[in-house]
Amino acid sequence: MSGRIAGHRRLLQRLQSAYELHCTAAAVPGVACSGEALSRSKAVASTSGCDTRSSHQGCSWSSRSAPSRLFTSSASVRADADRPISRTLQAKKQYRQQQKGRPPPPPRPASPAMVPSAPAENTRLAWDDPQEEEGELMTTERSITELEESDLLQYFSVDPQALPEAFPEHSSLAALDMLPKSGCKGLQEEIEATGQKYVMYRPIIRSLIEAVEQQEVRQLLLDGMPGAGKSVALSLLAQWARRKGWVVLYVANAEVLTDGGFYSQNEAADGWDTPQSAQYILHNLLASHRDALEKLRTKDGSRSLAEVASEGLESSVHAVSVDAALAVIEALEAQSEVPVMIAVDRYNALYTDSQYGQTMSVHKRRLVPASELRLARALRVLERPAPALGLHVAAPARHDRISQRIAMTLNPDCTVVEVPRFAPVEWGNALDWYDATALLDQSDMDALLTYMMCQGNARELRQTADGLTFQHSTVQYHDRR
Repeated sequence: MSGRIAGHRRLLQRLQSAYELHCTAAAVPGVACSGEALSRSKAVASTSGCDTRSSHQGCSWSSRSAPSRLFTSSASVRADADRPISRTLQAKKQYRQQQKGRPPPPPRPASPAMVPSAPAENTRLAWDDPQEEEGELMTTERSITELEESDLLQYFSVDPQALPEAFPEHSSLAALDMLPKSGCKGLQEEIEATGQKYVMYRPIIRSLIEAVEQQEVRQLLLDGMPGAGKSVALSLLAQWARRKGWVVLYVANAEVLTDGGFYSQNEAADGWDTPQSAQYILHNLLASHRDALEKLRTKDGSRSLAEVASEGLESSVHAVSVDAALAVIEALEAQSEVPVMIAVDRYNALYTDSQYGQTMSVHKRRLVPASELRLARALRVLERPAPALGLHVAAPARHDRISQRIAMTLNPDCTVVEVPRFAPVEWGNALDWYDATALLDQSDMDALLTYMMCQGNARELRQTADGLTFQHSTVQYHDRR
């Protein structure tokens, strides 16, 4: 048994070494950094998972003015080459060695106790073998604004009340039922899979928060492969800003601006009005920032933004709702009293054809481009300068529903950030988390095999768990909710 465990550990360390070699050897044109910054980034490539040279395994800041310190913001991630990928597997190995030759433990109960909402420190989250030694708990009770570098790779709680737009059931407005289902899909899948409102504090998230907090970037485009965590990173950045007192306009799915609801042509404004999309924007702002909007004024100073938003939300005239949303967005970007963040997920949906049609003749009908929709055109935030005080941030969707050949126009000052897939140490922590929440039961060999098959893609891990070498927990999904 000890020889097999030692062999597994050597395989995991080889995987970590190969990952470091790949991170330092890959080269991508267009990513410029100083020699000092590159040497520092190579030193932390294995710990943070942030690669300064790789387009698909690192967080490449592709900007003419990209600060070199961004490559080394997570230099002391709590992991090293001698540390095993999994942090709770060591206790499992010791337990299996101790139990060798003993009678098998009693079977698990059919309906285990539910996981407490606020578990005590250093205790396991889910029901496990009562004779098994307790492993290290990977959660922290700090909020996202209180997290420190020592909390990297731990799981922290996500507050749905702080960012209700990330969840589709946040709105009770009947008029918004005609819009596509919104919300952060990656965040919803993670919570539904584990039954816990926790996500990992990844190094890339800390790097983004540090860059925004120190005002090193004003416009961000989070790019990366499907399932790398772009949407989750964007939602957490919006949650951090809202807890810091910013006014955050967060659009979790830009397709709500190009599909669903009524639409009408506004020849006077040279565009098309989408009143339900405008009411979606106004409803979210009033629900989260009514007090702040009451203190802010329009550009001419005649009315408060709360009055304008309420009028547009209650009006049945298409142009009035859209005009109100445009006036609020324009005033928020122009004022310098409160920091403002405008975050748009699935940003490239604003550059495709909408699902609205215009009848040209009896036998001809054309799709209205998103560029002709007044509200969608106004939320192409990366085309114009940054707000007077605040940030524009967006993330494109990398799936088949939206063509990847469509080019997005970016402001020259926009910084493109490559969100990396999970590094080996992050992957091991994710598997431990799924084990601790009774989603999957895995071994150290499973950690190696799944990382090789999914290449650090957390979405693929959740989708292909049935076909991998996992042993499913006896805890059913409805018991974990």
